[in-house]
Amino acid sequence: MRRSRLALPLVACAMLIAGAVAESPAYAASANQSTPTALTPGNDLIGALFYTQGHQVKQCAAVSVESPGKGYGIIETARQCLDEANRGSIYFFPDYTPGSAPKGHFQVLETFYSSPKSFPGEQWDAAFAVVGKNGSGVPLNRVGQYDIEAIKNLTSISGTANLAYYTSTNHQTACTNRAIKNYSGAPDTWQMNSCVISSRDIGSPLLQQWGAKHTWEVVGVATGSTGAGGLDAIGHYNEASAWKLFSSAWQWAER
Repeated sequence: MRRSRLALPLVACAMLIAGAVAESPAYAASANQSTPTALTPGNDLIGALFYTQGHQVKQCAAVSVESPGKGYGIIETARQCLDEANRGSIYFFPDYTPGSAPKGHFQVLETFYSSPKSFPGEQWDAAFAVVGKNGSGVPLNRVGQYDIEAIKNLTSISGTANLAYYTSTNHQTACTNRAIKNYSGAPDTWQMNSCVISSRDIGSPLLQQWGAKHTWEVVGVATGSTGAGGLDAIGHYNEASAWKLFSSAWQWAER
């Protein structure tokens, strides 16, 4: 597993990435949302992940997941959204729409993913990161967080699932109640047919309802697409290796 210590917040880089959008000052006083019980369009736990690679600004997606609640938050995304980013350049914008970041931006402080050299392939593309507070001093867990499920194998999450991903207008519950199956290209991965995603949707969460209350929980992450024209979304489910990464992120955030 690779762990990379990133630099302290860089305000100039944040403003570049955010497009000079401002945080809502009223949000700092009212941030008390708990884990949601429904998945709806506009969900502010899913957001855009911006970073720079060389001189280019790039975009993925990420989701806020459970954390110890000691001032740090944890996000899940895809490895490819973290491992080639310039140091100190990665920021998570929950509930982001172009020109608006109502919940502010949260800088990634530490990343957790498996080395692509040691573990090549889509099955090792899940990743987690610890983020700091936003500019108003609000930790991500006060914005909200999904529970995350440890999955033994794809059979345990077979059936239907939702892939929620970022769009140019809002976060939409796209590809709802779609069947998922094993992706033949790699172990520990899933495939959702007829679900078109773009490069900026990489890192979007795969969600299913769990427990007596049918709460939405994160069971995997989108890592790419396959099929003619990229019509089928594929991703990594949160099996043992992903859970180890999450556990490492939790321990870092718990210090």
